[in-house]
Formats: sequence, structure tokens, C-alpha cells
Amino acid sequence: MKKKLLIACLLTSCFLTAQNIFQDNLATYTVGSSLHSQGLWSHNNDAANGGFGAGACNPVTSGGSCSSSNVVSNSISYLNYGTSAKSLEIAGFLDNPGHPLQPVIIGGDLYVGMVLNIATAPTVGSASDFFRAANSDTSLITFRLLVQDAGTGYKVGIKKGSSANLTVYTNGIFNYNQDNLVILKYSHLSGTNNDILNLYINPDYASGEPVIPSATTNTGTNQSGNIDRIFFRFGFNNAGALPTGFAGLVSAARTWFNLGFIPLSVEQFNSNSFTVLGNNASKGIITINSKMALTNSTLNIYSITGQLLETKKISIGENNNDITINPIHQASVYVVELITEDGSKFIKKIITN
Repeated sequence: MKKKLLIACLLTSCFLTAQNIFQDNLATYTVGSSLHSQGLWSHNNDAANGGFGAGACNPVTSGGSCSSSNVVSNSISYLNYGTSAKSLEIAGFLDNPGHPLQPVIIGGDLYVGMVLNIATAPTVGSASDFFRAANSDTSLITFRLLVQDAGTGYKVGIKKGSSANLTVYTNGIFNYNQDNLVILKYSHLSGTNNDILNLYINPDYASGEPVIPSATTNTGTNQSGNIDRIFFRFGFNNAGALPTGFAGLVSAARTWFNLGFIPLSVEQFNSNSFTVLGNNASKGIITINSKMALTNSTLNIYSITGQLLETKKISIGENNNDITINPIHQASVYVVELITEDGSKFIKKIITN
């Protein structure tokens, strides 16, 4: 019976749902109304909602009217990452909506993802950042995102900390009026000027974090150790240095696979992101290589006939994890089952010598 259940689980798709810091596809928001004041988004003049943006709506001229960064009926999507019928308009002369990061990021890795559809980009040398991560206020910037025109398309740039720091742009050029997945990874390190900012454009999201980023930088002092907000910056005083277009499917997480809006099936996870090596099973060690962190999970090991040989609670991080087990001395095929806190099951076979 156990063997039949194991085989059935191998042939069916179970979905992994893992917590991230936040995800927002704007689906429940009112089209034609400002993103500010919807959900937890706010600008910094809105004390009631936290004031997480870079500024309120500013008029183009003194005494003139101003515009908000509105939610619009513009669909946006990326394979295996997410899809939404709504997005945020990007342009100058708009307000600056921001979103809190709760809990505050005080170390380790932070991933931020979004889908961009850029219509126009500022000329070379004139670009200003339109997206930031920061701490406490808008002057303590941790990292920045920019785009600049490249003739046949645009390049994407990243910058750490101060606006005076070096901007590093992608070598690749990306098409205007096309949905492009943008993922930023900020890694806190122990020194004062060695934190690393990586950028990934249009990765195969389901295959995990690429070995080589689209752009990377560690230049400049680490301006803010903590990160408590992200925000879009569309103010009137730098409108000519900003792109136009749309942004959506914004997400922040501690791990790569916790960003996506579409749960990965167990088939995707098994084939792309989760391997088990039993080379040292006779010595009481199996190695789990994972591209997703899992906590408080149950590890079961079965014989090929379905006999439960061992069960234990484990937590694993990304990359290689050596797990202590009871030594397996008989050469054979064994089944390793990993059950997450939410009951999702992942199955792998190992061969011991």
C-alpha cells in the first residue's frame, strides 16, 4: 500500500506554498485610482498609512494640478512567475508610492521581483533611478534600479547606496513594450563596503537562480544595513530622467522561489530544484541540494518495497545540505520523501552502493 501511495505521489502534482515578505498583483485595487492608499502602499506625506513612499503628488508648475501613480487595466505576465490584469503606470510628474517590508530586513539576502513593460527610457547619461529599497526614510537608500535607452531597446542598471556610486548596466538590450521579469538580489556581508547587488533579467524562473547575473555591483559604502521599504520614484523634479511604461507583480522574499505568484508543481521542483545524493548513505549521510529553503520539514526514507526505514524532522537551506541518517549498508534503490510544513510532498530516488 505504501509503495502504491509513493508511486501515486510521484505521478501527481502537489503545490508548494511558501511564505514570502509580500506579493502584490494589484488585482483587488481600483483601476484609475492612485496606488497610494490602496493596500499598504503610501507616499511619505501620509502618516496614517506609514508614509513609505518618496513624496506626495507634486504639481508640474507652481499652483498647478498634479497626478497620481494610478492602477491601470494593463495586463502583465511572465512564464512561471505570475500574471495579472492590472499594473502600475510609470512616468514622471507622478507621486511616489512605497510599500513596507515587514519584518525589517536586517541581514542575509533580500530578493525583489517585478515585471516591467518599458515604453520609453531616458537617454544615455541622463537616467535617474525609478525604484529604490531604503531604510527609515528616503535618504538612506540601499539599492536603486534604472533604465536607459540603447537605440533598439533599453538597458537596465543597478546602483548601491548613494546616488554618487557607480551605476552598472546590463550588456544585454531588452525590447520596449514587452513584459520583462526583473529580479534584484541584495546580499548583506560583514564588511562596510562589500554588500553585493545582483540583477537578473528574464531568467528561467522555474529553474532557479542563475549562476551568472545580468549585472552585479559591490561598489560603494553599504549605506543602510536595514531595509524597511521599497518604493517607486516618479517625482516632478526628475521627470525627464525617468522611463514610461508599466510595472506589476511586485514581490519581496528571502529566497528565489518564494518570489513567484504561481506555485511551482512538485514535478517542476523535483526536476529543476531538488536533488538527493546517496553516495555516503553507508556512512550515515545523504546530501540534499535545494534551490529553495525549507524549514520544519519531515524526511522519510523508504525501501523500494515501501518499508519505512527512517523518519526525522529537518530544515534545509539553499545549496548543499548534509543530513545525518541511520547508515544504509545494503546496496539498493531507496525513496527519499520530504514533506513540508503545509503538507506538500517531494519524492526522490537514491541508489546506494
